[in-house]
Amino acid sequence: DEEGLLYVCDNGSHKKGTSGIWRMNPANPSADFEEVLATNKRGTIYTRANSIAVSGIGEDRILYVIDNNASNEPVLKQFPIGNTTEYSSAGTALDLVTPLGIMHSLNTLIRGIYNDFWIFHYRGQIDAYSSIRHYNSDLELDYQVNKSNNPSLLPASNPNRRGVGALSPDGKLLAVHADTKIRIFDVTYDANKVPSLANERTISGVTGSNVDCIAFDVANNIYFASASMEYFYAYALPKNTNTHTTPAPSSQRITLAEPIPHIMAYNLDVKQNGKYYDFTFYANTNATSGKLLFYD
Repeated sequence: DEEGLLYVCDNGSHKKGTSGIWRMNPANPSADFEEVLATNKRGTIYTRANSIAVSGIGEDRILYVIDNNASNEPVLKQFPIGNTTEYSSAGTALDLVTPLGIMHSLNTLIRGIYNDFWIFHYRGQIDAYSSIRHYNSDLELDYQVNKSNNPSLLPASNPNRRGVGALSPDGKLLAVHADTKIRIFDVTYDANKVPSLANERTISGVTGSNVDCIAFDVANNIYFASASMEYFYAYALPKNTNTHTTPAPSSQRITLAEPIPHIMAYNLDVKQNGKYYDFTFYANTNATSGKLLFYD
């Protein structure tokens, strides 16, 4: 999520009492995972977490779940989990338009950059099809790709069998697996924030028919795991400038174990201000302000 916490769902059986959604802190990987929704509520407030997404931080954190319930009619639910663990209140079902009538089996849910949703879908029954759908912030379906309107992208003969996809953190790249290829597109948005896909690039010959996950990192490198080939892959995409700058925190306090010679300071507040960083030294009750200039 926006605070760096990692969420995991199992997409397992409908069996009640099996915990399905967990949260862990990558900064403390040895700590126990936390249950996000209470185990004893599984089968009541949700059944099977087909895919999840998270938005917001702190008390404003919301968990979104594509829930495949016992009747196999999935629904998108939201849970205002905040900072709680073992959340036990019923979620709110969100109404989504589901073209072709069904949204079941394998899905990937991604929260977009405009409070929107991308859903990558596959249904493996007699009416099998794959689709990519975009819902705006009002949960209106405003863009989709499927076997009818774009059969070359999502062919019925060799579709996205795991319903996997990825959106880069800046929202500018989208990746999907179909026809034994990782297919990567530029994403552009019009004035109404309706997306479109263009400039396809492919990674082929290594995926097989089943890819179970795809992800971008902050530098827009791409990663995917192939169940067919039993490999994990990482690719650096061609770029005009193949660099990435990790932004500094907007502000932080540095605590010194010992005072700096000639500067009687124990704490330093730093706040980014363009290339400069405004700082304040604290020595007892006295404070001195100035600027720091960082060079590459």
